[in-house]
Amino acid sequence: MRALPNHILKALQAWAIVTKDRSASDSSFGSSFKEVWSKRKRNMIFGSKFNPLATKFTGFSVCHHLYDDSVMLTLVRYGIYSSLSTESATATFLLLQNWKSLNANAYMQMLRKYPEHCTILGIIPQASVTYRR
Repeated sequence: MRALPNHILKALQAWAIVTKDRSASDSSFGSSFKEVWSKRKRNMIFGSKFNPLATKFTGFSVCHHLYDDSVMLTLVRYGIYSSLSTESATATFLLLQNWKSLNANAYMQMLRKYPEHCTILGIIPQASVTYRR
């Protein structure tokens, strides 16, 4: 998992009502999210939940996992199927790699398969994304 730049997290919280981080990194401890999930069980002692796929995606979440096609496909599927199986308002903001405009990869095909349930809100140029160390 990667830590998103603070300005992106703050914008999602302020303007998209995001309250859940489904891909918290070790540096997320003490964040202002109401709920966080981590891939590391040890982070449960800090209040994180373990395994973001253990519960249905509901509410307004952000998810920014490692750039691995199979992981991103799993998360896109899970987000879509979670929203299809609930009556409550659900929005999952997935930050997906598309640096090379690989529109043929499986997760981009999945996005196109469900246009009434997901959309690409924007593209952040690779040069504009920097990560905390």
